[in-house]
Amino acid sequence: MKPLGSSEDQFSFYDDESFNGAVARWAADAWIERMLDVTRVAGVEWGHVQTAAAADEKDIRALAAEMEVDPDDLLKRAMPNIGAGAGNRGFTMFNGLILPATLIEKKRRRFAPAALRAAPYHRALWNIRLFPCCLETGQILLDRCGSEDCEGRALGWRHTLGIDSCEFCMSDLTASETAEIPVDLVAQLRTVADLFSPTRRVSALSSLPAAIALNDGQVAIDLLLRLLPVVDPSLRALRNRLQDADPLGLAKAVAASWKMMRNWPQGFSDLVTPKVAGRAERHRDGNSGETIRFLKTGQSSVVSAALAGIIGDLRNEFDLRGEKAEEIAQGILPIKTVGRILGMGTAEVAQLRRAKVLSARLVLDEMGRLQPMFDRHEIENIAKGISSRLGVDSLAWKLGMSRNGAEQLVETGLLELLHHPFFLARYGIPQVTAASIDAVLGRLDRAAVLAAEDKLIPLSTAIKVIGGKPKPWGAIFGKLLDGSLPCRIEPGAKTPVRRIFISRKDLSIIEGLGAVRNTPNRIAFSDLLSKADAGEILNVGPHEVTELFADVPTRQGERAKCLPMADVMSLGSRHITSAELGLRRNVSVQKAYRDALLSGVPYLGPAGFCRASAVAKFLI
Repeated sequence: MKPLGSSEDQFSFYDDESFNGAVARWAADAWIERMLDVTRVAGVEWGHVQTAAAADEKDIRALAAEMEVDPDDLLKRAMPNIGAGAGNRGFTMFNGLILPATLIEKKRRRFAPAALRAAPYHRALWNIRLFPCCLETGQILLDRCGSEDCEGRALGWRHTLGIDSCEFCMSDLTASETAEIPVDLVAQLRTVADLFSPTRRVSALSSLPAAIALNDGQVAIDLLLRLLPVVDPSLRALRNRLQDADPLGLAKAVAASWKMMRNWPQGFSDLVTPKVAGRAERHRDGNSGETIRFLKTGQSSVVSAALAGIIGDLRNEFDLRGEKAEEIAQGILPIKTVGRILGMGTAEVAQLRRAKVLSARLVLDEMGRLQPMFDRHEIENIAKGISSRLGVDSLAWKLGMSRNGAEQLVETGLLELLHHPFFLARYGIPQVTAASIDAVLGRLDRAAVLAAEDKLIPLSTAIKVIGGKPKPWGAIFGKLLDGSLPCRIEPGAKTPVRRIFISRKDLSIIEGLGAVRNTPNRIAFSDLLSKADAGEILNVGPHEVTELFADVPTRQGERAKCLPMADVMSLGSRHITSAELGLRRNVSVQKAYRDALLSGVPYLGPAGFCRASAVAKFLI
């Protein structure tokens, strides 16, 4: 940043320089040791309280004349005290914004070492306690010298030894060390800081709703300050001394408040509703009372009409005593009613709400207390899903395939998954709609046009042409439905996989199908298999599976063994059954078995022969 109109003989201001910083730098250039010797022309009486920035216009013009500078350059940096009554010093004007006087640092000289190294002048924003760090460098602002030889008192504006020098020991302030705020957080603070700049204010306000972007930013800053303790209740006690707040915590609160304002009013609801839903005590707001205090703003405190209107409109969105009471009441359900609809106890329902499985709707009840209610539309849709749901394990049993196969049908989009997180949280496994199952089975019946002939084999047998890996049920059903794998469906009570018949000559179609995709988009595939599902991968029956995995313990709390997919796949990569060999060679199972024995293919046990040896002898 370069000084405005810089020259060797004339003092020049930096465009974002503070009032006291500019005067102190001028005094240092003029070899004036005490700042009071300059500012007493503007009515300053005490060296440790430099109040020239808040002086009357005539006094500031007198100071400008003393400094031989353009008075407008000083006046635009002034921070006059304003208020409703004479002598009221509760508010200060800063770049056209009316701020609480406690938000302005007037006595201490805050600085960032890296910024002073880049350009030795005092930035005006360093006086705003709302920002705990320098927005150029991200460094947390200091107000004390970092030298070990210094007495460590807070820096002020007494002596004019240079902005980058300690006024007590003359140490170089740029050598001081300080922590930094994360880069992404500093970037968010810069957007807020634009509100304090007359040239960038319009850009900052353009990201806010029209109701907040009023009065040239005044409503926005008023709302921001009111929201800080809602975001971080610990700031309530520090509202008049934000300089004592934890820098990182303050920075996060400012950024979160601005983000809430950009998404107003939904941003407010998104923040406070989970706190109300997760409260430990009834009839509390879960936020140390700050949410209720904010909502009462305008009723119990004096604020501008615009701010009162914004908060009043927000309150009407969920106040059962407000203008939209009837509409709100029709869209919510209490917890007991939800429990009855879902067939659960209130404790279970409350736990699902705390886990954000069920969304909560914020409501101000007739007693003025915040209550977390439930969205009627959401609960009714869940109830419809419950009445027609089917878990993927039950679906697999109904179709006659493994759970992995049923999951593939969901992944390929053939079956409709119930996406609401309630179903997975409540039942532990993905759920699908019964209507989509009936639709697929109906499509299969219409696609089954193959005539009866001697060379048809059931799909449950044909699938064994693939071994040692999950069966590609999703791809197979896709081909059955589009007619590229002709089939015939026999009537009866058996599962569809046992009633679907295909031509033996079409075994190559199944054998040529690719591997099952391992990166699903619609559903998370289970990594654990039942013994029956493991048998499908290995092409063996229940007795063989029991023998193969006899040493695998049943997990505590489980009624059946759960086998890791990786272990089953590893076993399948080493073994091949005579059923797979027969189908791939187009011979009977018995012949495939005898040929393997006669050819010296090692028999490894219940899972069959050595796959590598059998493939080398018969399938290459």
